[in-house]
This record gives sequence, structure tokens and C-alpha cells, in this order.
Amino acid sequence: MKSAIVIGIDPGARGGMAVFYPDGKRAVYSYQNEGGYSDILRELSDAARAEGCGVHAYVEYLTGVSSGFKLTGRQGFVMGASYGKIGGALEALQIPHEYVAPQKWQAGLNGLGKSKGAERKKLLFRICRQRHPDLKPTLATCDAILIAEYAARTRAS
Repeated sequence: MKSAIVIGIDPGARGGMAVFYPDGKRAVYSYQNEGGYSDILRELSDAARAEGCGVHAYVEYLTGVSSGFKLTGRQGFVMGASYGKIGGALEALQIPHEYVAPQKWQAGLNGLGKSKGAERKKLLFRICRQRHPDLKPTLATCDAILIAEYAARTRAS
């Protein structure tokens, strides 16, 4: 089997999805603009089968507290619902996936220091823009892009 299509997913209600193809092509989707990931994931799964390559998704692992943000009340419920939908879609489409903690995919990103919350998000955005200007990252998609980068790098080693 050829190498895999790698998907990075930031499950936040304002999150995104980044797709790195084996041929070097890349695509980015914003949850706000796309409305949902099920159709995109189905297309990716079908494309992988047609091309004879694999597909593997990496989803940011949520614990209720993430990078200095506490997910409580309505915000926590919305985030949890989004997280569940993504996991359910991946399961239904039989797309192999794993959950990766923010500390893991952010390891090795220089310049983050001990920043937290909105400050850390801005630093991640800046790093993503420097590394992937062609993808035109936004605050909604930068984490997904960096998760996909981590996944591609991890799978290659």
C-alpha cells in the first residue's frame, strides 16, 4: 500500500481540518465555513481507496482543560459535542485515527515557552503562518495544520 493521506483535526467548534496527501498536495477546511466534516471525510476515504493508499486521522485530544482554557458550561458542551461527532464520523467511515495531546503535537515548536490561553494561540498562529504561508492559515485552521504537520513528520520517522 502507498503512503497515507494524513488528516489533522482541531475538534473545536471554531476548529479546522488539514489534509496532507502523499503527493505533497495539501488542503485546509474551516469548521465555520464547511459546516461539518462528514462529507469531507467520506470523500477522503473514497479517494484513498481509489488511489490504493491509506488514510489516517490525528485528532487533538481534549481533557476539559487545554492550553490554559477551561472548558466548562456551554463552551465545554459544544466542544464535547463537536469532539464526539468527529470521533463518530471517523468510526463510521472506518478511518483509522488516534488522539494526540496538545503537549505532544506542540513539542518542538520553538517560541511557545510557557505561554497559555489566547497568548499561546497567537504564537501557534504565527508559527503556522511562517511554516505554511501557502495554506493561508487562520486562527480557526492553524492548529489543524500543525497537527497534520506533526502527524506527517511522525509517520515519516
